[in-house]
Amino acid sequence: MNTSVSNAHVNALPGDWRGAAARIVRKIWDFNIHENMLSKHRRWLYAAFGAAFVVWLFATPKLAFLLDPLTTNTAHIFHMMPEVNLGAEGPLVAKILLGLALFRFAFLVAVGLGDIVFHRRATGRPFAWKGMINTSLANIMMWLFGFLFIGTQPWFERVMGHYMAWLHAVPKIVDISGPFAVILACLIGDFCFYWSHRLTHNMRLLWNLGHINHHRHENLTQFHFAAEPDVLALKASKGITLFMLPLLSALFTTDLAGVGWFLIPVLLIDIWIDPSHSPMLYKLEQKYRVFRMMRLVFVTVAVHYTHHSNEPRHNRKTGCNFGARFTLWDRLFGTYVEPDEEIPQTGLFGKHADYCYNPIRFLLLPYVRFYRELRLNSLRHWPKILFGSVFYSPPVKAKMSH
Repeated sequence: MNTSVSNAHVNALPGDWRGAAARIVRKIWDFNIHENMLSKHRRWLYAAFGAAFVVWLFATPKLAFLLDPLTTNTAHIFHMMPEVNLGAEGPLVAKILLGLALFRFAFLVAVGLGDIVFHRRATGRPFAWKGMINTSLANIMMWLFGFLFIGTQPWFERVMGHYMAWLHAVPKIVDISGPFAVILACLIGDFCFYWSHRLTHNMRLLWNLGHINHHRHENLTQFHFAAEPDVLALKASKGITLFMLPLLSALFTTDLAGVGWFLIPVLLIDIWIDPSHSPMLYKLEQKYRVFRMMRLVFVTVAVHYTHHSNEPRHNRKTGCNFGARFTLWDRLFGTYVEPDEEIPQTGLFGKHADYCYNPIRFLLLPYVRFYRELRLNSLRHWPKILFGSVFYSPPVKAKMSH
């Protein structure tokens, strides 16, 4: 036996294992889901569709809209508005609101399924099965990924506790109730969302580590809804809203108890404009003038769908149509864009964007890019890398796609 060769072989093992591991990681990282993979294995496609549907329910607030009235006796009436206690309303109004909560859930599911059936008719393109399945797997991983930050939750809750205690000393400017309280609560919530959402499109940290994956879709539908990380205030509906909304709510106090029948039309409007990623509803809106007229006040499906467009004419520096429910703020601050007759192409700006048809790369690509940028650049550049404008490019680039 040649011991010198044997010893050399043993000594080479660690390096071989490292090389083999690197090749496996690279292979996993570069892998992409393909449509032909799904077409050859129909059973896997149907199983993946069922799993995607379940994940879609849990990754978005859809299921909560159904369960909250049954478990907590509260109802979600309008986006960013506090939930309404059904016990404070009359019996008939409470029953109607409960029925509408059930209808909301059924409507959202129907729209999602309608996007599949009518996708080609609405867009001229086949439904992107690989995108839906990839998004659903990425949403599962996003939920698991949140556990990495679980240690930050007690610290964050202490900070918010001190902040909420401080708000008790804030003087009330307005204290109203009834229908005007609902209108004011809706406007305040949407104002906060507008600026929080706009900030996620402008700050590198919030865009790259939070919001970018929500826009990483070439063929957007209700089933291509990528959840944002619900940690470290990276979510567009949180962010600075966590601080702005309680402050404005303290200054302009709104009593939503016993509002009554006025809640019903408000909820109906929210139900209609909530499925804001639906190409089917986009085409329906373009067909009927009454739905287009709603854009004068509300962020309709077509208005928000245009927010996801990657076409240059829809790009107001870092995007457009940042409001969630009212077009008022976009019109006031110069970011409103009228939807086109035809459904725009959605996705990220730039020809070299990676749409990551791989749930691992979908989730981790922005974090790997940030890590490389921080590692390759000196400490004095870190503040701009983290908190600078999305247009900022560090001196030493990571040489990775977005």
